[in-house]
Amino acid sequence: LPRPVFNIIDMVESHKVASVMSEQINMIYSAEEIDENNPMDVDIGDLFTRYSSATWERIKQDELNEEALDVGANTGTAIWHYYWDNNVKGGHKFPYVGEMEGEILDPINVFFGNPQQRNVQKQPYIIISSREMVRNVKDIAKANGVSKEMVEQIKPDKETQDQGYDMARVELNDTSKVTVLTKYWKQDGKVMFTKVASGIVIKKPTDTELTLYPIVVMQWKRRRKSIFGIGDTEGLIPNQKAINTLIAMQILSVQLTGWPKMVYK
Repeated sequence: LPRPVFNIIDMVESHKVASVMSEQINMIYSAEEIDENNPMDVDIGDLFTRYSSATWERIKQDELNEEALDVGANTGTAIWHYYWDNNVKGGHKFPYVGEMEGEILDPINVFFGNPQQRNVQKQPYIIISSREMVRNVKDIAKANGVSKEMVEQIKPDKETQDQGYDMARVELNDTSKVTVLTKYWKQDGKVMFTKVASGIVIKKPTDTELTLYPIVVMQWKRRRKSIFGIGDTEGLIPNQKAINTLIAMQILSVQLTGWPKMVYK
Protein backbone atom coordinates (compact mmCIF):
# COMPACT_ATOMS: atom_id res chain seq x y z
CA LEU A 1 0.00 0.00 0.00
CA PRO A 2 1.42 3.46 -0.86
CA ARG A 3 2.20 5.66 2.14
CA PRO A 4 1.47 9.29 1.19
CA VAL A 5 1.22 11.95 3.91
CA PHE A 6 -1.10 14.87 3.34
CA ASN A 7 -0.14 16.91 6.41
CA ILE A 8 -3.33 18.69 7.47
CA ILE A 9 -2.05 19.10 11.04
CA ASP A 10 0.79 21.38 9.97
CA MET A 11 -1.54 23.38 7.72
CA VAL A 12 -4.09 23.92 10.51
CA GLU A 13 -1.52 24.88 13.15
CA SER A 14 0.50 27.14 10.83
CA HIS A 15 -2.67 28.98 9.81
CA LYS A 16 -3.70 29.56 13.44
CA VAL A 17 -0.24 30.75 14.47
CA ALA A 18 -0.08 33.14 11.52
CA SER A 19 -3.54 34.49 12.37
CA VAL A 20 -2.51 35.26 15.94
CA MET A 21 0.85 36.78 14.95
CA SER A 22 -0.82 39.11 12.45
CA GLU A 23 -2.25 41.07 15.38
CA GLN A 24 0.10 43.85 16.50
CA ILE A 25 0.49 44.10 20.28
CA ASN A 26 1.76 47.16 22.15
CA MET A 27 2.22 47.92 25.82
CA ILE A 28 0.82 51.33 26.73
CA TYR A 29 1.58 52.87 30.13
CA SER A 30 -0.26 55.69 31.85
CA ALA A 31 0.28 57.29 35.24
CA GLU A 32 -2.30 56.36 37.85
CA GLU A 33 -1.71 59.60 39.69
CA ILE A 34 -0.23 62.77 38.21
CA ASP A 35 1.30 65.68 40.11
CA GLU A 36 0.78 68.72 37.91
CA ASN A 37 3.61 70.50 39.71
CA ASN A 38 6.08 67.75 38.76
CA PRO A 39 6.90 67.90 35.03
CA MET A 40 8.26 64.32 35.14
CA ASP A 41 4.84 62.93 36.10
CA VAL A 42 3.26 64.21 32.88
CA ASP A 43 5.59 62.23 30.63
CA ILE A 44 6.24 59.23 32.87
CA GLY A 45 3.66 57.05 31.08
CA ASP A 46 5.09 57.85 27.65
CA LEU A 47 8.60 57.18 28.96
CA PHE A 48 7.67 53.66 30.10
CA THR A 49 5.78 53.04 26.86
CA ARG A 50 8.83 53.87 24.75
CA TYR A 51 11.09 51.85 27.05
CA SER A 52 8.85 48.77 26.81
CA SER A 53 8.76 49.13 23.03
CA ALA A 54 12.56 49.26 22.87
CA THR A 55 12.85 46.24 25.19
CA TRP A 56 10.30 44.35 23.09
CA GLU A 57 12.46 44.86 20.02
CA ARG A 58 15.75 44.15 21.76
CA ILE A 59 14.75 40.73 23.14
CA LYS A 60 12.91 39.93 19.87
CA GLN A 61 9.62 39.32 21.63
CA ASP A 62 7.75 38.74 18.36
CA GLU A 63 10.07 35.85 17.50
CA LEU A 64 9.63 34.43 21.00
CA ASN A 65 5.85 34.65 20.63
CA GLU A 66 5.88 32.90 17.26
CA GLU A 67 8.09 30.10 18.57
CA ALA A 68 5.93 29.71 21.67
CA LEU A 69 2.75 29.51 19.60
CA ASP A 70 4.32 26.86 17.35
CA VAL A 71 5.19 24.79 20.41
CA GLY A 72 1.83 25.45 22.07
CA ALA A 73 -0.23 24.48 19.03
CA ASN A 74 1.62 21.18 18.83
CA THR A 75 2.16 20.21 22.48
CA GLY A 76 -0.64 22.24 24.08
CA THR A 77 1.63 24.28 26.37
CA ALA A 78 3.77 27.36 25.71
CA ILE A 79 6.27 28.57 28.31
CA TRP A 80 8.14 31.89 28.29
CA HIS A 81 11.13 32.34 30.60
CA TYR A 82 12.85 35.67 31.31
CA TYR A 83 16.20 35.95 33.05
CA TRP A 84 19.03 38.38 33.69
CA ASP A 85 22.16 37.95 31.56
CA ASN A 86 25.32 39.51 32.96
CA ASN A 87 27.22 38.77 29.74
CA VAL A 88 25.40 41.61 27.97
CA LYS A 89 27.39 44.84 27.97
CA GLY A 90 26.89 48.15 26.23
CA GLY A 91 26.78 51.90 26.44
CA HIS A 92 29.52 54.44 25.73
CA LYS A 93 28.59 57.49 27.72
CA PHE A 94 26.77 55.43 30.36
CA PRO A 95 28.26 51.90 30.33
CA TYR A 96 26.11 49.13 31.74
CA VAL A 97 26.44 45.42 32.45
CA GLY A 98 23.55 42.97 32.19
CA GLU A 99 20.18 42.95 30.48
CA MET A 100 16.95 41.01 30.58
CA GLU A 101 16.74 38.17 28.06
CA GLY A 102 13.94 35.84 27.08
CA GLU A 103 13.69 32.24 25.91
CA ILE A 104 11.08 29.62 25.11
CA LEU A 105 11.15 26.48 27.23
CA ASP A 106 9.91 23.11 26.09
CA PRO A 107 7.20 21.77 28.44
CA ILE A 108 9.03 18.46 28.73
CA ASN A 109 11.98 20.23 30.42
CA VAL A 110 9.92 22.13 33.02
CA PHE A 111 8.78 20.51 36.26
CA PHE A 112 6.13 22.22 38.39
CA GLY A 113 5.80 21.54 42.10
CA ASN A 114 2.03 21.17 41.74
CA PRO A 115 1.08 20.12 38.18
CA GLN A 116 -2.63 20.34 39.05
CA GLN A 117 -2.36 24.08 39.82
CA ARG A 118 -2.84 26.11 36.62
CA ASN A 119 -1.80 29.40 38.23
CA VAL A 120 1.98 29.65 37.86
CA GLN A 121 2.36 32.11 40.72
CA LYS A 122 0.82 29.60 43.16
CA GLN A 123 3.41 26.93 42.38
CA PRO A 124 5.54 25.90 45.39
CA TYR A 125 8.58 25.61 43.12
CA ILE A 126 9.55 25.32 39.44
CA ILE A 127 12.55 23.35 38.11
CA ILE A 128 14.01 23.88 34.64
CA SER A 129 16.29 21.26 33.10
CA SER A 130 18.80 22.19 30.40
CA ARG A 131 21.93 20.82 28.74
CA GLU A 132 24.87 23.21 28.98
CA MET A 133 28.54 23.17 27.93
CA VAL A 134 30.77 22.03 30.81
CA ARG A 135 33.24 24.87 30.37
CA ASN A 136 30.44 27.44 30.57
CA VAL A 137 29.03 25.81 33.69
CA LYS A 138 32.47 25.84 35.31
CA ASP A 139 32.86 29.54 34.49
CA ILE A 140 29.52 30.24 36.16
CA ALA A 141 30.58 28.24 39.22
CA LYS A 142 33.89 30.13 39.49
CA ALA A 143 32.13 33.49 39.12
CA ASN A 144 29.86 32.56 42.02
CA GLY A 145 32.67 31.67 44.39
CA VAL A 146 32.66 27.88 44.13
CA SER A 147 35.99 26.40 45.25
CA LYS A 148 38.42 25.03 42.67
CA GLU A 149 38.08 21.51 44.07
CA MET A 150 34.29 21.57 43.70
CA VAL A 151 34.51 23.05 40.21
CA GLU A 152 36.73 20.16 39.11
CA GLN A 153 33.98 17.75 40.18
CA ILE A 154 31.66 19.10 37.49
CA LYS A 155 31.96 16.40 34.84
CA PRO A 156 30.23 15.88 31.49
CA ASP A 157 27.48 13.29 31.42
CA LYS A 158 25.36 11.43 28.90
CA GLU A 159 22.05 11.90 30.69
CA THR A 160 20.09 12.48 27.49
CA GLN A 161 17.48 9.78 28.12
CA ASP A 162 15.25 12.40 29.76
CA GLN A 163 15.25 14.45 26.56
CA GLY A 164 11.95 13.85 24.80
CA TYR A 165 13.14 14.25 21.21
CA ASP A 166 15.49 12.19 19.07
CA MET A 167 17.57 15.19 17.95
CA ALA A 168 17.91 16.40 21.55
CA ARG A 169 19.65 13.13 22.38
CA VAL A 170 22.20 13.50 19.59
CA GLU A 171 25.34 15.21 20.84
CA LEU A 172 28.79 15.47 19.26
CA ASN A 173 31.42 13.20 20.71
CA ASP A 174 33.89 16.06 21.07
CA THR A 175 31.36 18.23 22.89
CA SER A 176 31.11 17.99 26.68
CA LYS A 177 27.71 18.80 28.12
CA VAL A 178 26.19 18.49 31.56
CA THR A 179 22.60 18.71 32.81
CA VAL A 180 21.90 21.91 34.73
CA LEU A 181 18.86 22.25 36.99
CA THR A 182 17.52 25.72 37.74
CA LYS A 183 15.07 25.94 40.62
CA TYR A 184 12.74 28.82 41.47
CA TRP A 185 10.76 29.02 44.69
CA LYS A 186 9.17 31.67 46.90
CA GLN A 187 10.42 32.57 50.35
CA ASP A 188 8.96 35.36 52.48
CA GLY A 189 7.20 36.78 49.43
CA LYS A 190 10.40 36.91 47.36
CA VAL A 191 11.35 34.68 44.45
CA MET A 192 14.56 32.73 45.08
CA PHE A 193 16.57 30.68 42.60
CA THR A 194 19.55 28.33 42.54
CA LYS A 195 21.47 26.27 39.97
CA VAL A 196 22.86 22.75 40.34
CA ALA A 197 25.08 20.69 37.99
CA SER A 198 26.61 17.25 38.68
CA GLY A 199 25.33 17.50 42.24
CA ILE A 200 27.33 20.72 42.76
CA VAL A 201 25.58 23.98 43.63
CA ILE A 202 26.99 26.39 41.03
CA LYS A 203 24.71 29.24 42.10
CA LYS A 204 23.79 29.55 45.76
CA PRO A 205 20.18 30.39 46.70
CA THR A 206 19.80 33.98 45.55
CA ASP A 207 17.09 36.56 46.03
CA THR A 208 15.90 37.77 42.61
CA GLU A 209 14.18 40.75 44.27
CA LEU A 210 11.08 39.72 42.35
CA THR A 211 7.67 38.89 43.80
CA LEU A 212 6.46 36.97 40.74
CA TYR A 213 8.02 34.01 38.95
CA PRO A 214 9.72 35.17 35.70
CA ILE A 215 7.87 32.38 33.90
CA VAL A 216 4.67 32.57 31.86
CA VAL A 217 2.63 29.49 30.93
CA MET A 218 -0.11 29.44 28.29
CA GLN A 219 -2.41 26.50 27.59
CA TRP A 220 -3.46 26.22 23.94
CA LYS A 221 -6.63 24.57 25.22
CA ARG A 222 -7.20 24.14 28.94
CA ARG A 223 -6.99 20.64 30.39
CA ARG A 224 -8.93 19.95 33.56
CA LYS A 225 -6.78 19.88 36.70
CA SER A 226 -3.50 20.32 34.85
CA ILE A 227 -1.09 23.15 34.13
CA PHE A 228 -0.33 21.48 30.80
CA GLY A 229 -2.80 22.14 27.98
CA ILE A 230 -4.13 20.27 24.96
CA GLY A 231 -2.71 20.97 21.50
CA ASP A 232 -4.40 20.74 18.12
CA THR A 233 -2.23 17.77 17.18
CA GLU A 234 -3.79 15.52 19.80
CA GLY A 235 -7.26 15.86 18.31
CA LEU A 236 -6.23 15.80 14.64
CA ILE A 237 -4.14 12.61 14.65
CA PRO A 238 -7.12 10.27 13.97
CA ASN A 239 -8.27 12.52 11.11
CA GLN A 240 -4.74 12.61 9.72
CA LYS A 241 -4.52 8.82 9.71
CA ALA A 242 -7.93 8.46 8.03
CA ILE A 243 -7.04 10.94 5.26
CA ASN A 244 -3.67 9.28 4.62
CA THR A 245 -5.30 5.84 4.39
CA LEU A 246 -8.03 7.11 2.06
CA ILE A 247 -5.53 8.76 -0.31
CA ALA A 248 -3.32 5.66 -0.22
CA MET A 249 -6.25 3.45 -1.26
CA GLN A 250 -7.10 5.85 -4.09
CA ILE A 251 -3.52 5.76 -5.37
CA LEU A 252 -3.46 1.96 -5.16
CA SER A 253 -6.74 1.77 -7.09
CA VAL A 254 -5.33 3.96 -9.86
CA GLN A 255 -2.17 1.86 -10.03
CA LEU A 256 -4.14 -1.37 -10.40
CA THR A 257 -6.70 -0.08 -12.92
CA GLY A 258 -4.55 2.36 -14.87
CA TRP A 259 -2.34 -0.36 -16.23
CA PRO A 260 -4.46 -3.54 -15.97
CA LYS A 261 -2.78 -6.93 -16.28
CA MET A 262 -3.79 -9.01 -19.29
CA VAL A 263 -5.01 -12.48 -18.41
CA TYR A 264 -5.27 -15.04 -21.22
CA LYS A 265 -5.66 -18.75 -21.62
